[in-house]
Amino acid sequence: MARRDRPTLFVRVTDRNFLVPESSYDAERLSRYKPGTVLEAALHEPRNRSLNGLFWKVMEVAAENSDYPDSEALVIAIKIALLYVDEIRQFDGGVHIQPRSLSDMDREGFQQFYNEALSVICSHIMPGTDPKDLEDEAKARMKPR
Repeated sequence: MARRDRPTLFVRVTDRNFLVPESSYDAERLSRYKPGTVLEAALHEPRNRSLNGLFWKVMEVAAENSDYPDSEALVIAIKIALLYVDEIRQFDGGVHIQPRSLSDMDREGFQQFYNEALSVICSHIMPGTDPKDLEDEAKARMKPR
């Protein structure tokens, strides 16, 4: 079974260090296993959803102030600039660069990537822009929930 074919469950750590399902969906998925079943768990803290939304709004603002056609193209360029890539060796000896997926990042890794992306934007895409000003512009564009 490939990694992406395995179910992802969200659990919350209690004050007694027990793991409890985060939602009814998670509880339902977990109930499919008999009590006493040993499961393999790869734990990581998921990305902060509000930071993820802010990231994409920042990319939107930056893309509009660049030669990149859209925010996704800009993100690819930033991943390459920050070396967030895998190198794939080709049969002829050449190397192909494949940007990694942001979805593989945990909370801490994404926060670091976000900070570094802001730095790249403010130094190379929109030189002289203050990161706080860029974030403020992006926040102003975000729809209130």
